[in-house]
Amino acid sequence: MQLHFESSGLTLLLQDDGLGFSKVSSSAQPVSVTSSGLGILRMKEQAGWLGADLAIESQAGKGITIRVVVPASARR
Repeated sequence: MQLHFESSGLTLLLQDDGLGFSKVSSSAQPVSVTSSGLGILRMKEQAGWLGADLAIESQAGKGITIRVVVPASARR
């Protein structure tokens, strides 16, 4: 996990080398049998509320990378 504060905003980077998954779905359909599938959907909603950019990259068997960039203008 990395967290960077800059004058332009905040960047959060989460990475692991775990199981990952083969598809990031925009629907509420589960991405695995152990998940309701709503975590990614909720992350996208919350990023949108902040005006943030959310990028999720994953490949089955190769982990996941999640990057959230929140602009400084999102500060309240």
